[in-house]
Amino acid sequence: GYGYGYGYGYGWSYGHGYGDADWGGVGGKTRDGGPVSSSSPITASSSQKSGLARWWAKAGKIDKTAIAALGGAALLSYGLISNLFYVSSLLGAMYTACKVHAVSPLVSKPAMQTFVTTYFGLWMIQNFLRPARMGLSVFISPKTDKIVEFFRRFVPGNKKPLAFALTVFCVNVLGTFAYMFGGFFLITAVTGVPIEVGALKSLLAAGKAEVAAKTIL
Repeated sequence: GYGYGYGYGYGWSYGHGYGDADWGGVGGKTRDGGPVSSSSPITASSSQKSGLARWWAKAGKIDKTAIAALGGAALLSYGLISNLFYVSSLLGAMYTACKVHAVSPLVSKPAMQTFVTTYFGLWMIQNFLRPARMGLSVFISPKTDKIVEFFRRFVPGNKKPLAFALTVFCVNVLGTFAYMFGGFFLITAVTGVPIEVGALKSLLAAGKAEVAAKTIL
């Protein structure tokens, strides 16, 4: 209930004024109920920018504590969104290294350096997009709760804690690994460079070390 209302509020702030008449966008009505003039593109553009700025400012105030207060569904959503962002950075850095050096960063030092540099750059972009991650986590929490309810039918006694744990395992764990290894397969298919996934642990360690070193500096 609260999680849905919180997320819905962010969705409204984001969608309001973006062109759909049902959401009060261009061609519909303004917040005060009056018609929007189609001959004022500058005003419409300014409204869109201010709406996005307000949404960004609100989303930027959300932290892990606020998400935790919204319940398990919001936490599950946050974990899923974070995994997607970080694995996407990993895949982007892997693709760049393989494309530039035509060899896996797991077997080449120059390719490894390209990987860790690219990963750090993508990590910095993620930090900038943090409000979007937080806001998106809250926004999709009602959908995540429906997934938990789906799994609830398959656990003993229909207990929600068990359903939550099963959802975490299937969506956040198995789903993340499926996305990552699927990405590796696609990178190999596109670049023709085989990826030595057996040494993946060293790759992750190198990426984290680069981020830690640049952050300290």
